[in-house]
Amino acid sequence: MSPHAVRLRHFPIPCLQVEAYPFRMDVAGTLITIGLILMALELFVPGGILAVFGLLCLMGAVIGIWMDHGATAGLLAFLGSIIVSVALVFIELSVLKRSPIAHRFFLTSRVRNQGRTPRPQEAELVGRTGETVTTLAPSGIVLIDGRRYEAASQDGLLERGTPIQVVGRDAFRIVVRRLPQG
Repeated sequence: MSPHAVRLRHFPIPCLQVEAYPFRMDVAGTLITIGLILMALELFVPGGILAVFGLLCLMGAVIGIWMDHGATAGLLAFLGSIIVSVALVFIELSVLKRSPIAHRFFLTSRVRNQGRTPRPQEAELVGRTGETVTTLAPSGIVLIDGRRYEAASQDGLLERGTPIQVVGRDAFRIVVRRLPQG
């Protein structure tokens, strides 16, 4: 047995003797540093794999410290890693916001409602009648006063050539229903 090795378990069978070297704190510090760097790089290289490897490095360091130096040291290493991780993310986002790279990561302009506004003629169509040009299942094309419009049926499936009446409109099309027979 090496003079630096520590016997972890004592088994009566010699081939099951387990030796291990104590987990050194410089290895733990290196693992924590690598883990934090990998998690920071995840901001620039999306996909999740760097963050997973970073978390594995942090977990390895914390578990090693926990096993060799006790629960208190392991818990302190865990809490320290969490605090430093949150602080790094906060610093990254606040510094990155003001950097030239920010224009690639953050939306800098406002998005306004650019939905289609109904044509003025569509607002005047309520109450008018026409017929379906295509099958409305439940949407399709209708013909009203010689013009084609996109429409949605309140009555579900309407076959081609069915007489309809306009009952309303929404942002994208007019709403129709089957014209009562008689």
